[in-house]
Amino acid sequence: MSKKGRYNFELVMRHSNALAIESRKNNKERHGSARKTLSFLGQIIDEIGGEPKSHQRNVRMALATRFFNHLLSQMILTERGLFLDASNSSRSATETTAFYWLICLDPSAASLYDASSSPRPVEIRKRLEKLNIDVSELRDIYSHQSEVAHVGNSYDNMQIRWSKNNNGKLSVGGGSNNEIEKNSFNAIIASILIFLRYDPTYEVSEPYES
Repeated sequence: MSKKGRYNFELVMRHSNALAIESRKNNKERHGSARKTLSFLGQIIDEIGGEPKSHQRNVRMALATRFFNHLLSQMILTERGLFLDASNSSRSATETTAFYWLICLDPSAASLYDASSSPRPVEIRKRLEKLNIDVSELRDIYSHQSEVAHVGNSYDNMQIRWSKNNNGKLSVGGGSNNEIEKNSFNAIIASILIFLRYDPTYEVSEPYES
């Protein structure tokens, strides 16, 4: 099979690296805030690890690590213009958030983490509702992310660059879009506030709009 062509791996990676540099430059403030968010989350993982050993602590640390990795993936994919893939990462982060809430509120639920099959997101939300937790925000976020993740809908246009004459070019290896990038970086920053909402160690002040 020939290695020549516009879409061989080396050329696609060169294109991807250039997109990442451009994204960091064009979204310096939001990208910087997202980096600080991930660094803060890394500190939290360390702090959880310093708590007295327990099954709940171990599961919280594992979930926080998974959440960190999902957000890191979202950030890397966003700056490289792989927006649909970044949305898949953010959806997984939201699913992890619900599980983390449940473990924080009901330590006995840590046993679910060791089960042979993972509980479905809807089952986790039902358990939270039994604890009188309002899951409407989490459910709406997850629903939107799932809609974006599904194949064959209007969100597929995020990987198409449309010109003024309504011609489209597929963004093989990613493409730039400052508005989508900014929204994704903002989502990373906001998601950690939601993630820590019921953590017993941290008091989270939700942002407000003036």
